[in-house]
Amino acid sequence: MAEQCKNSKGWYSVNCQVVAGPDLRILRAIVRWGGSVPDWQIYENSRLKEVMEQGEYGHLVGDSAYQCQRYLLTPVVNPTTHAEKCYNRAHSATRRKVKRVIGIVKRRFPCTSQELRSNPKTSCAIILSCFALHNFALERQGPPDDSEAWYAPDDGPQERYTGDYDPEGESYRQHIIYEWFSHDPSGINYQQDEANCGNQTWH
Repeated sequence: MAEQCKNSKGWYSVNCQVVAGPDLRILRAIVRWGGSVPDWQIYENSRLKEVMEQGEYGHLVGDSAYQCQRYLLTPVVNPTTHAEKCYNRAHSATRRKVKRVIGIVKRRFPCTSQELRSNPKTSCAIILSCFALHNFALERQGPPDDSEAWYAPDDGPQERYTGDYDPEGESYRQHIIYEWFSHDPSGINYQQDEANCGNQTWH
């Protein structure tokens, strides 16, 4: 498993795919792939994709490492219109939730922000346990008072999806942009309740 865990930066890591809700709860977590595996491949081979295709949830908000699909909205890579720029701002603000969740987990459980001196299988179990304890703490105590400041920037290689485009997904995103962002001069006062899909690497 060593080569699978060796990421593009040359060190060994576990790529964790996390879906967080608006209440900062972790809804799903996939923690079993090495750092060399791209985000989109993890998603393509997940039960989560099957669930989304069955229409059990509304929308996921993912970064540009994913294919834009009807149920997985990604940012516009090169926005040119005011509406597209407004959409990207709202998209970024929504995705910030999952980065706050990762930041909270790293602050509460320092082992997830340091080198895990264990084999990959044990490391995955440790990370999953921390995710479960995060949800338990939220239920008992609520979010930390200063959770807004607990933001975890991307510390892994930045990816961009390079596979085939999904015409239906691209068309649906344009529909969302037209319906919700083309008529608002500010483009920032939106109530976002989608789930957020993001990835984090642990080494």
